[in-house]
Amino acid sequence: METSLVVSDGLPEFVQRQAQVALERFLQKSSSAAMFRGRFQKTALLIQEQQPHPITGETVLLPMALLHWRDATWRLYFRGSRGRWQRYPGTEPSVSPTPLLNQVYRDELCLFWRQ
Repeated sequence: METSLVVSDGLPEFVQRQAQVALERFLQKSSSAAMFRGRFQKTALLIQEQQPHPITGETVLLPMALLHWRDATWRLYFRGSRGRWQRYPGTEPSVSPTPLLNQVYRDELCLFWRQ
């Protein structure tokens, strides 16, 4: 497991620290076979899966989940089949990223952990 965090200038410091702690817990629960990275992009936390390219073997980062901070709450998004971020169905905005990261881990709709 590897955490790669880039500091955000768009999030309040407390919110960013809260997201860092939640991400570390998520990474501890995740499969040890896959490596994940978390990256702040302005007001969002992007979770990427690190995998070897099937032909070249080079490491590629695949966007997996996005938590977006808006109106003092986090919202959860998945990457749709056309490459656009879409709200994860059935999730409500949350003041803490933890329940949304738990939703990514459970993924009852198989939108994050596709095979």
